[in-house]
Amino acid sequence: MNIWSAFLQRWITLIERDMNFNLLFMIVDFFSNRIFERVKSDKLYSYMSQKGIEKLFLQDQLKYGFLDIDNSNTWTMDFTNKIIQDIKRIRDTYLIGQLPAGISHEIYFLANEVMASTDRPIFSVLLIGSASRRAMHTQSDIDLLVVAGDKFQFRPKSSVRRAQVEVLSRDDFRTAFCRGDELVIWAIKHGLIIHDNLFIFDFYGYTHANIGKHSILRKRKLIYNLTEDICTSKSISTERLRAKLGSLIYQMARYILILDGEVPLAKRELADQVRRYSPDLAGLIAGYESEPSMDSENLTKLFFRVRRAFSSHVGAIDRQRPNRPPTLQSSG
Repeated sequence: MNIWSAFLQRWITLIERDMNFNLLFMIVDFFSNRIFERVKSDKLYSYMSQKGIEKLFLQDQLKYGFLDIDNSNTWTMDFTNKIIQDIKRIRDTYLIGQLPAGISHEIYFLANEVMASTDRPIFSVLLIGSASRRAMHTQSDIDLLVVAGDKFQFRPKSSVRRAQVEVLSRDDFRTAFCRGDELVIWAIKHGLIIHDNLFIFDFYGYTHANIGKHSILRKRKLIYNLTEDICTSKSISTERLRAKLGSLIYQMARYILILDGEVPLAKRELADQVRRYSPDLAGLIAGYESEPSMDSENLTKLFFRVRRAFSSHVGAIDRQRPNRPPTLQSSG
């Protein structure tokens, strides 16, 4: 944990006598994990009761202006409030610090290297990928999304683990958000703040931020190409067939999630995420993962089972939801 975060925690401790910031931290954590969702009062009350928090405390937060509730009994959190922003940053810093020993230091070292490599203004640095989901292991990459005044090229010069750094200009980020770009929506919803210059919080006030039509079309093309490759490759090796089939399963699962406006997670969590949408396909993901030594014949059989499961699910819903840009309606 860096000095800035330690100072903020000390500041919060000093004024805790007037407002219970430990409990407020829990509410920030709740809403941070549900960005873009409209939280009905019963869901929030249920969460609070599990933590032993009384409804009276929530009423206090309404009084302080940290929370809002509309006529439909839907709660929102005011991420424009500086106190809420500070607690959100502390929350993310804490979660990064909970990663396996040494990884958090490498993340901050890489982020500092990125910011020192350019004279362009840096508006936000977000940790994305497996690390932001606390699923990182010793062999995982470090994935960062950087929002700058203008796009620039960055190549890590240090000896840190393999890193993927995506740099977007501020205007490109906003454009990508409005068209429902999968990476940007994912980063806002699941990314952890490493650095932010009053930028990223502007996007927490929008509701119904769906994945855009271009993401669906891109996934559909990938599925078609992979299917054609598997069908037409007569001399493909068993290892290569397995790799293509694995890619096909994951792309189909992500396609189903995107159709329902979900933000797909990575392989490690994807089976659980897709289970409520297509149990058959989720079962195939689990079966594929648990049978690493299938021969060519069994892989071919699995390929046709995957196609049937996918066609059955998408055919059953038989719909192409209108994919509009996110509704730019503040919920805070």
